[in-house]
Amino acid sequence: MISGIDAVFNVCAGCTTTYFKAISASWSRITVAKELLQDLYLKVSERRETVDADMKKRKSSLNCTHARKQSLVNKTMVKKTLLFLLVTFSLIFFHEKLYDLFDQYIVANFLEGLRGDWLYWPVCALTITAIIQLIAMLRDRSKVNDVAFFGCILFLCCYLYQRISGDHYSFYRSTFAPAVAYLDSLLIPAAGLGFLGFRERLRVHGKPIMKNSPFTVDAPILRSDADVFDRDRYARLMAEKIQSNPIEEFSGSLAIGVLGKWGSGKTSFLNLVKEKIDGEGRILIDFNPWGSSSPSMIIENFFEVLTKELSEYDRSLSRDMSRYASTLTEMDDNWISKSIKSGSDFFMGSSTVGVDYDEINRALVKVDKQIIVFIDDLDRLDSREIMEVLRIIRNTGNFKNVVYVVAYDRNYVVTSLKELNSHQSQHYLEKIFQFEFKLPDAAVLELRRNIRNGLKAALTNTSLHDAIDAAIDYTGESGECITDKVILTQREVVRLINSMLFELDGQIEEVNLTDFYLLQLLKLRYSKVYDDISLNRQIFFFEEDQRLRLRAVDEIGKQKNSLASQVWKLMGDAKPKTGPEEKKISVLEHYLTSLGTDFADENGKRTIKEIVYALLVDKELRTDSTSMDYKSFINYVNFEKYFMSYGRENKLSFAAFEAARKGSPSEYLEAVLKWAEDPDLSAELERRLSTLVDFTSKEEWEKHLMVTVALERKKMVTRGAFGANYSAVIDLLKYPKSFDNVHLFVSDAAYFAYINDFFIQAESPYIYEAHLLMAILVRNEDLGLSETQICDQLFDYFKKYCNSHDRITMEFRNLHTAIVEKDKHHYGQFPVQERAEVLFKEYFRKYITACELGGFIKRYFDPEKKYYMFDIEWIAKVFGSKDELIAYAVTAENIDHATECYREFSEFSNKVAASAHPAIEYSFNHLKKEE
Repeated sequence: MISGIDAVFNVCAGCTTTYFKAISASWSRITVAKELLQDLYLKVSERRETVDADMKKRKSSLNCTHARKQSLVNKTMVKKTLLFLLVTFSLIFFHEKLYDLFDQYIVANFLEGLRGDWLYWPVCALTITAIIQLIAMLRDRSKVNDVAFFGCILFLCCYLYQRISGDHYSFYRSTFAPAVAYLDSLLIPAAGLGFLGFRERLRVHGKPIMKNSPFTVDAPILRSDADVFDRDRYARLMAEKIQSNPIEEFSGSLAIGVLGKWGSGKTSFLNLVKEKIDGEGRILIDFNPWGSSSPSMIIENFFEVLTKELSEYDRSLSRDMSRYASTLTEMDDNWISKSIKSGSDFFMGSSTVGVDYDEINRALVKVDKQIIVFIDDLDRLDSREIMEVLRIIRNTGNFKNVVYVVAYDRNYVVTSLKELNSHQSQHYLEKIFQFEFKLPDAAVLELRRNIRNGLKAALTNTSLHDAIDAAIDYTGESGECITDKVILTQREVVRLINSMLFELDGQIEEVNLTDFYLLQLLKLRYSKVYDDISLNRQIFFFEEDQRLRLRAVDEIGKQKNSLASQVWKLMGDAKPKTGPEEKKISVLEHYLTSLGTDFADENGKRTIKEIVYALLVDKELRTDSTSMDYKSFINYVNFEKYFMSYGRENKLSFAAFEAARKGSPSEYLEAVLKWAEDPDLSAELERRLSTLVDFTSKEEWEKHLMVTVALERKKMVTRGAFGANYSAVIDLLKYPKSFDNVHLFVSDAAYFAYINDFFIQAESPYIYEAHLLMAILVRNEDLGLSETQICDQLFDYFKKYCNSHDRITMEFRNLHTAIVEKDKHHYGQFPVQERAEVLFKEYFRKYITACELGGFIKRYFDPEKKYYMFDIEWIAKVFGSKDELIAYAVTAENIDHATECYREFSEFSNKVAASAHPAIEYSFNHLKKEE
């Protein structure tokens, strides 16, 4: 019996033999196919060369590993395309022979032996499995690879052709559906995969919809016209030196260092130098060692780049370079690769490093090209990787006609070299570089200008531009601009702009821009301090009158919960001394001392304190304004808004407040009264209104006066006459005459007329306006109203009230007490006007009712018994004496003598008259409520 392996071998051999016989018999068809394939191959090759050329142009931004991967992908795509075309052409031109092969080896050996009754359950299982798999792929949006997609398309074309119009084969029919063949079940997975493949390949990948608030990109400049720091002249001078012949012949390379801190513009400077170099007769190479994964890979990648650039000038030099690099990296190989290399060297011969180095030097002289290698990001490597790059520059890559221009942060590189060799590490770089150029520091005014331009370009609302200027130019207590102390490089400019714009989004109307900017400076340079302050408000600050100030060490624990343990934990248990002077210092100062000099030097700590001190200063609401901005950091309720924490949901939105303030008077008043009813908002509302003390127009001033009076009137209703803040309204009324630069009225006469009308047009019950006039009289405020005018207006209020009312109420009594005048005989005394007293008695007598007679009876103090007596003092004020009151009650027409109240009053009066004591025991049921 022939084994399974032999059978498969025979089948393959038969297929191969028959296939080549078919090719020999159809040579003309093969020739046509060959020409078509060659033509297609040429087109694909041209496309590949175009792609390779494009990749070569971008070589400065692609590292070696990425380039190799991209080239491999291109080659793979070409092979797949040729394979698909070969199969397609074979099916078209050789289908007859392929039928014969399929019949001979597949149909005859496998398919003919199948029986229809065997196929039912396998076909059902295949169909269900295919459907489930296709649904899963559709749900997961799985991609169909090229081989599967092309195979499905070929299968569908061939099968459908035979099934519909072909007569070469017959198919087993299903018992339940005779029109359907069992093999039709294969159409489900094939058609499904084909559909998914078509959908993926035909889907239009539209461009992304871009928004209008991008981040600022920290990208190096490419041309000198973008140089804003005046470094172009230094780049021109360096390029001139590089392109000059050396004064003396020397055997090695030239190494130049470009020094600067991170973000200082080293990459931009290298680009400026490249721009100034004449490329004729020179090879410019960009090598970024940061893309290498290990020190040995740095060597390999460097010489790979160098080899690729030199290959078009000298093939042998390219081979020597590759061999030289291979020799250098042998020390990092494992024992297996070293063994193989040793065996190869034994049979093929080997070379030494010295021999290869000399051959490369001689070849470079013959090439007669100046090679300029730009190395960036040296200060991003670890210590061993830095050492490997320096070894290339001064040792393994120290070739003739080579110039190295290397950018790095010298402090970082020296510190890294100390880890490997602490001996004279400060002078180590002097052995490597013949010249080190320190980039000039960016001008502070230029950095400020860049911040200004970046923020204004993004914040297009021109009303914010003055605030942006004020924030950037803000000067601390030292007299120096705080921005200049924190922002030192263009990279920091970019990071500050991005941070500002991101965190300001949705908050720009909720914060003071200067305070927010200062905190962003603190966050950028001293992020630990920023984080600790944001998380520990009660540790660093003390809340006093709804404002923040720095907490002193001796104030720790003065609030509800002791903060001592939190403070010492934050500072690493570095408790301060207990002397009186030490107790007076702020927690912030002690905190900064506990951080040590590793975190910040003394200048840095002074800058931190200067920023925090600046935050605890009131900021102006507008430029050149005397109004304090209620959004300032110093107001404790605003603290969370400055740290990406938007506070409680019921906080009064600054945006909503400003929108109402700038709206119509009725809208402003309606919003203010609504907020005043909310106990969580009322205090914040009052504080904000109190900070508005200057105005740009008469309309703005009038609206503010209107809402302030409405709030104070509301407070009087709920808290009484002494619960209102009359000073706030008086200061507002005086505002137009308080400043020489304020001109809300055309003349003093117009202003005085307005004040007079303000009080004349007051609405009943006149209580607030009366108390306000009383406060003006007491404080002797100059509002253009004489003492006589004030007294007359007060009495006019009382007279109008009495004429329009007919009941004795608390409003009546409160208004009566405000109708005062200056006592001419006793300084500082303001009794009720005599004419008001007369009117008071007349009104009282006219409208008092029987039940209101109980107001003249008071309880005699006795906790055990209910003793009552007449209130002689109050009776004397209205009626003169008790007898006059009783006589009035008997004869007055406004007293209803048929009521129970009068009956009790009369009975009580008689009992008091019959008693020898002024207080008697009596139980009231109507005239007075039991107390």
